[in-house]
Amino acid sequence: EDYPNVPEVELRMGNIFLYSKKANEAIPFYDSVIQKTPYTEYEALSAKHGKAMALESMHNYEEAVQFCNDQLSLHENDKLLLRIKNKSLEFMKETKKQMEIVDKQIQQVDELLEQTNSTNNEKSLGTSDSFVADELSKLAKLKEQGVISEEEFSKMKQKLMEKM
Repeated sequence: EDYPNVPEVELRMGNIFLYSKKANEAIPFYDSVIQKTPYTEYEALSAKHGKAMALESMHNYEEAVQFCNDQLSLHENDKLLLRIKNKSLEFMKETKKQMEIVDKQIQQVDELLEQTNSTNNEKSLGTSDSFVADELSKLAKLKEQGVISEEEFSKMKQKLMEKM
């Protein structure tokens, strides 16, 4: 904290933290420069670029998009702000796709468990070894595909083994 309270120095401090992979520590320096410097000056725009990059590197994509939108009202067509905004939007879109895939996989696991439970209810109290082997095989396949984790597989396997 023993540095001059000068926008040029604060901008450099922000850049040092950003490029040292400490984006969360860079943002206060960038914010300080943005607050103290007229938006038309080089340091202000550089601090805005730095903050946008920091938000993106921290995976705060929604905040990065909002920040870029706000700044683009002052700095129309700024290529770096536009690039960061578009890249963040792409990450958000990809994250949404991945979440949809995960949701679908969870639904498949739930359906398999429901089928297993209904099959178990239809069978007598004694569960056949071939049934358990078939179900274990299905669960192993889901684990290999990454649909269920090792921990989930172990829990489901234990439940099946208890029914034997």
